[in-house]
Amino acid sequence: MKRGEIIHKKVDWNMIIRRIRRLPPHHEIKIAKNDVIHPLKAGFRIDHYAIPKGERRNYRICLRNGRSIHVREYSYCYGIHWDRYDPQRFFIRHLILDSPLVPLVLSSIFFVFLIRFIPGKYKLLRLLKG
Repeated sequence: MKRGEIIHKKVDWNMIIRRIRRLPPHHEIKIAKNDVIHPLKAGFRIDHYAIPKGERRNYRICLRNGRSIHVREYSYCYGIHWDRYDPQRFFIRHLILDSPLVPLVLSSIFFVFLIRFIPGKYKLLRLLKG
């Protein structure tokens, strides 16, 4: 299945979850909205932790192993992928391993900290040379 491919056939959420778990984490597939029941009716909860990417709403269901299925609702389809950690149960782990922005922000803060608090004229060069 190709990334971003829209599936056009009647499916149930259990089949989608089985299929999505075979893919790598964050590999999103799309399902036409009229081909499945609404995520809330299938046991998903509204997800308030997601970073907006143009979707109307986010839904999530936690699996027994702590992973979660993340559903993004767009106007015409649902985008679905799985995350290593459910943010409601493992918030910090989810931020570190599943959120694309957190490692970037943390490394930027660390870089600014190094420049600000290492004494000397060529602070960063001294640090990089050892």
